[in-house]
Amino acid sequence: KQHIKGRGDKMTAKLNLDLIKERRKDLGLTTTDMAKALGLKGHDQYSRRETGIYQFRATELPVLCKTLDIEMDKIFIKNSVKTALK
Repeated sequence: KQHIKGRGDKMTAKLNLDLIKERRKDLGLTTTDMAKALGLKGHDQYSRRETGIYQFRATELPVLCKTLDIEMDKIFIKNSVKTALK
């Protein structure tokens, strides 16, 4: 899973890759369709992102959400991280 650190590492969010894949399949979209939407050269580049081998780029996320017709905050799994007090 991909991790995105928040301010002061108090909150982290990771992409819900299972949801992204499920939504793509529900819409009948192929990895080739998604690659084209994101401007990638081939379906394999998209597949590597969807499986977590490579990370989605921040600039790809709005296009990903628009193509999958899903709100940006829905593709993240948010986790609270407790920090030690000094």
